[in-house]
Amino acid sequence: MKSAFRRLSLASTFLLTFALVTYGTIPAAKAQNKYPPQVVTNYMRGCQQSAVNGGLSEAQAERVCACTINRFQARFTIEQFRELLQRARETGGQPQELVEIGQACAQEVFR
Repeated sequence: MKSAFRRLSLASTFLLTFALVTYGTIPAAKAQNKYPPQVVTNYMRGCQQSAVNGGLSEAQAERVCACTINRFQARFTIEQFRELLQRARETGGQPQELVEIGQACAQEVFR
């Protein structure tokens, strides 16, 4: 159980870190909640690398990252996503909305 919780924390941390690193490279989306393909591709690459570095298998990393980007797009426009990331930069904290998505996806993977 402790190991699963550690993986959940790692998953949330790497997702937020990756999102903060790529914040400046997110172009405006053309359709609401449909992020540009380049953003999705870059997110998946960086997210998977961070997840594997954080201790997840490649298969787990792919599943968690696909889940999170899909949920981010379903829940947030690119503008809302940018605002969440900006708030994180300003406060130094993790936006609860992003953490919840990361945790929900990690729980699905580790069931």
